[in-house]
Amino acid sequence: MTKTWDNPGIKAEVERRGYTLTSLAKSRGLSENACRRALSSSCLPGAQAIADLLGVKVEELFPGRYLRQHRHTATPATPPTSPKCGLTADTGVAA
Repeated sequence: MTKTWDNPGIKAEVERRGYTLTSLAKSRGLSENACRRALSSSCLPGAQAIADLLGVKVEELFPGRYLRQHRHTATPATPPTSPKCGLTADTGVAA
């Protein structure tokens, strides 16, 4: 039987494994609030970091939010994420 995860349970399990949501995001090179945002909205990189740590599929942690869809190989995949939830901001000079 698949375990049902809720946000407090996810957060508690992350902390039991020695991380906070912020430290987990930073350790994966994500913005510091990516994993926190993953609990309340669609932030796939943060959700994937949590799922990897817990050893489960992201679809199991957040059922209904990230459904596996079969795509035609010629159709590019577009992740359902906000561009702000990925890597930290580019602070370089514009070309």
